[in-house]
Amino acid sequence: MDALAARASRVLATWAGAWLCSILLALPAPAEPLLPEDAVRRAIALHPNLKRAHSLTEAAEAYIKGAGALPNPILQISGVVGDPDENSNSLIQTLEIAGQPGLRRRTAEESARASAASEEALRRGVALEAASAYYEVWQNASLEDLARLQLELARSLESTASQRLLLGEISPNEHFRAQLLLGQAQASLAQAEADARVSRQTLALLLEVDGPIEMPARVGDLPAAPEYGLPPDFDGIFATDAAGGKGAAVRPEVEAAQREAAASQLEADLAARAGAPNLQLSAYRSTLGHAPEQGVQLSVVIPLFDWGQLGARHAQQEKLAEARRYEVEVVRRQVLAEVGTARARYEAALRKRAAMADQAARYVALSNTASEGYRIGLLSLLEVLDAQTASAQGQRAYIEAEAEYQRARLRSGGPPASRWSFNDYEP
Repeated sequence: MDALAARASRVLATWAGAWLCSILLALPAPAEPLLPEDAVRRAIALHPNLKRAHSLTEAAEAYIKGAGALPNPILQISGVVGDPDENSNSLIQTLEIAGQPGLRRRTAEESARASAASEEALRRGVALEAASAYYEVWQNASLEDLARLQLELARSLESTASQRLLLGEISPNEHFRAQLLLGQAQASLAQAEADARVSRQTLALLLEVDGPIEMPARVGDLPAAPEYGLPPDFDGIFATDAAGGKGAAVRPEVEAAQREAAASQLEADLAARAGAPNLQLSAYRSTLGHAPEQGVQLSVVIPLFDWGQLGARHAQQEKLAEARRYEVEVVRRQVLAEVGTARARYEAALRKRAAMADQAARYVALSNTASEGYRIGLLSLLEVLDAQTASAQGQRAYIEAEAEYQRARLRSGGPPASRWSFNDYEP
């Protein structure tokens, strides 16, 4: 009987273990913390504007293959009643001799390069948008944690005040102020939770994520935002001397404007040759039956004069090309202004971050000391309230400064060194 019971116990244990394993395997795996690189990679791969720009670039590149080709040959076959003309049936090939095929091909090449540069500029914009949204989520999540911590401190303070009120050590008014602090902490937490939820929804929409977004766990008393290396094609472009203008010419926005200006000038040159003579090679046959008049001829086709349409078209293209050249300078100045502003904001954010970190650490120590002092009766409630308010404001200022530093670093191309490139993540 004992052996049978032992065997039954082993079978039951084996079945229970298998059942438990099946349940654990069926449970969803815990979400991995989202890193800045992951957010940027996913945004670049999925953003519809970037996909559209990539398709436009491919369309422009596809046109290059046939842009410089000859005009299509024309085959004419006629049904004749009466005497046929010798050109009733003919095959005609026009030969452009004024360089039009080469101009068309060069125009297509410049347009394709302009489209590729515009796509790169958009890729940078999408990356900055994703990174900014990421650090907005981190900032609001950190503020939510801070609000939750402040609520715990307010509850502890209210509990201590209740005990001291029962002992007759404080007045009911002082206990009421502790209750007011608790209510304010609860309201602050509700607002922080709403802000965190909105920012997470914004990032989830950008990244096309259905589930929750998990941020890296907080380490230490003060939260530190996750950093990632800047892409190689970021470094040295945003971090530029605005006065000297170094690097502005290689920014994709400037390159796109330069390519578009070059394409417009080539279009103007092409319009100037619209009235140029052409060669025409033709093979003709008067009839497909017997005794035809047939032959091969090479002709020079010369337009006699222009009623004004070709000249107007050329003048229009010249002015458009001139406007495009001015557009290059406009974009260049915008880039230089952006570079200078980004660099100045980065340097200011770097200094502010360091100052706020030191200040926040001091405030945390002060708040902890004040709470302990009130618990043992050495400090008044007013002193504790002042210490906790200052601590909350100091930590909030640090969190905002940390997030702003990360955003400013991206826009200025500051350190640390790069680890990956935008070009690795084509849509």
